[in-house]
Amino acid sequence: MRKPIAALVLAAGLGVASLTGCTSNASTEPTETAQSTADACQIASEYVQEFQDDMSTTMSEAAAGDFSKIVEVMNSLKTRLGEAADEVSNTEVKDALNEFGDSMDKFAKVFEGVANGDLTVMTAKSAEIQEATEAMQTAGQKLSDTCTL
Repeated sequence: MRKPIAALVLAAGLGVASLTGCTSNASTEPTETAQSTADACQIASEYVQEFQDDMSTTMSEAAAGDFSKIVEVMNSLKTRLGEAADEVSNTEVKDALNEFGDSMDKFAKVFEGVANGDLTVMTAKSAEIQEATEAMQTAGQKLSDTCTL
């Protein structure tokens, strides 16, 4: 039973890790008052890069059954993505950041209250984990697509 849970947790981690490519390569000509996509993506990229190492460590711990770390890190990531969204005025990037933050929250909620190492509960929640993982990967891909050519 551990392998399916570990695979889903790892997939979620890879979804976040894929955002390393979220750079400011996007090229949108700004108006005098609008923030360019490139500038907004640069801000998003800085926030995403800050939590890459934490995410890798957390996914390893989660695969070993330390589910409390998932909730802690996902909540932290949602907060950081919200901070990034607050700094961004570009609507497209802001929406992508908010959607990604919401998907982090959804993923964290699956693990709230689950005792560390309780694979029985996690097995019962495998459909929820899969759904939350897919939402996170979709939102992460939207952010990545928005911020890269």
